[in-house]
Amino acid sequence: MTQDLAGAPELLRRYLGASPAARSLLHAAIDARRLGACLNLPLTFLVQGAEDYLSDAEWDSLTEDWAERALAEVTSPVHGHLAPLRQVCPRSQRGHTQQATAPVPSSPQPVYRLADYIEQHGRHDRWKLCPPEPFWRAAHDCLHHDDDLIQLARAAEERWRLKWATRLYTRVAAARPKATAALVAIRTWMRDWQGAERFALTASEAGDMLPLHALVLARERSGDSAAAETLARSAAGRGEFEAARRLADRRRAKGDRTGAERLTALVGGEESEPVEVNGVRPNPKDKARDRAEAALFVELLATGADSSVTEHLARQAAERGHLLPLMLLVDLRQEAGDLAAAEDLALAVPPEARQLPLQRLVDLREDAGDRQGAERIALATLDTPPSVLPSLLVQRREGAGDYEGAERLAHQAARVGDPTALAMLIDVRQRSGDHDAAERCAREAPHSIRVAVTMMLAQKYGEGGEADRAERLLQTCGNADPNLILLAATWRWEAGDLAGAERVLLEAIERRNAVAIRLLAELREQSGQTEAARRLYREAADAGSATVWLSGLSKEQIRWPGSLAYPKTWL
Repeated sequence: MTQDLAGAPELLRRYLGASPAARSLLHAAIDARRLGACLNLPLTFLVQGAEDYLSDAEWDSLTEDWAERALAEVTSPVHGHLAPLRQVCPRSQRGHTQQATAPVPSSPQPVYRLADYIEQHGRHDRWKLCPPEPFWRAAHDCLHHDDDLIQLARAAEERWRLKWATRLYTRVAAARPKATAALVAIRTWMRDWQGAERFALTASEAGDMLPLHALVLARERSGDSAAAETLARSAAGRGEFEAARRLADRRRAKGDRTGAERLTALVGGEESEPVEVNGVRPNPKDKARDRAEAALFVELLATGADSSVTEHLARQAAERGHLLPLMLLVDLRQEAGDLAAAEDLALAVPPEARQLPLQRLVDLREDAGDRQGAERIALATLDTPPSVLPSLLVQRREGAGDYEGAERLAHQAARVGDPTALAMLIDVRQRSGDHDAAERCAREAPHSIRVAVTMMLAQKYGEGGEADRAERLLQTCGNADPNLILLAATWRWEAGDLAGAERVLLEAIERRNAVAIRLLAELREQSGQTEAARRLYREAADAGSATVWLSGLSKEQIRWPGSLAYPKTWL
């Protein structure tokens, strides 16, 4: 460890003072690693990918053996075994199990690993830079593992290098369905509907229907309703009806009942869901029969009928959605002191009808002063959602002034997987003006939901005009999700505080947030600074946030560099 620590400054000095050729090899390795390639990189990839990291003057000054000399420079060790790049022999070549983090190239060529310290420094120093054209060509030609190709294809797509994203995805499309789905998305963005449909159908044949569904809705959104319906009908003809269902839902929501009914006919008629009441999905009921059954049940109880008979009748009624007999029986078991039997009876009914009997049982336990028992039953319902009992119990404790008990129960529910009660409690305390208590509940939430409840609370502050409080709260989640702070910029922006929004975005950019660059570009565009917006959109794309099609500036107006061009012949 001492040797590694002592070698780190020397490694950095070697990197910063490297010759142009040696530095180009290191830049190719750094960019490959930060964009998702594996630890071990083939020498052919590094050499071929290094070309455009050199200026014209530097390239002209190279000798024929520049690659060998550069490699000797970057592999020369410092402090013993450390070197900016070192040749490695993957374990599987020595007869050991292959490490998942270090795939072995398919050809027996030398592979090299970048020093960790230089990789970390490069990630920080080069986060806004997009690799040049030869890098992507080298990845396509020299890398052979699906994981590498998928990761770099996704990185190219995020940077709007669609030519190379398409080529890289295509190389692995046969083995990776997600690659085919990405190709559908790219063709859709380019309005190459024929190509998108071809890939979507290929994905559907492999069992992945989502690209086809997305394409149908994309055709509908583009205004070509006839093409969307034709594609949905084509899918239905092969036995896949979900696309037609989704399209029918969209048309029904837009008021196009005729179009919706025409599509619904493809799947065998209009589908309707029964209405749920208190979480119970009722069957059609004969009210007269239910009243007669309830009267008979009460009479049986009064005459001391056999308990197995009454339980059987109560359960039969509950299965039809008629819960009164069961709830009466639960009450009787509770009053007789047989708490276990009452609870077993309530839990024995179908899950969709279980909430009301259990709620009655919780109420009875609460009224009897058995708060611990009430909490246990409420928490036991969480495995049969939708469960409202923990939230109702927390609300009751809060309303009665038992703030500590309410908070304890809400955290218990959150720890076993249901954040609803805690979210409700945070909301109640925020609306009552007890901000300290609300924020404490968010900070002390289980790790799995802490970001979600904090964001919920911050959103209430932001929408309520308390941007400073929202921003301070979101700062606490910065390590978990750096993009959360961008919400603070959005709220300031919507409130007309453009200077405050810009400040938040610039701070986020300082923390290497690519999305913040794109939002700042939108802010510049909105304020009429078109040329500055263009520069920022290109910078955002280089940093991996290339959602420029959402902007008012067209892709042609951004004036992309030549390496981003995408003639249809390439797609």
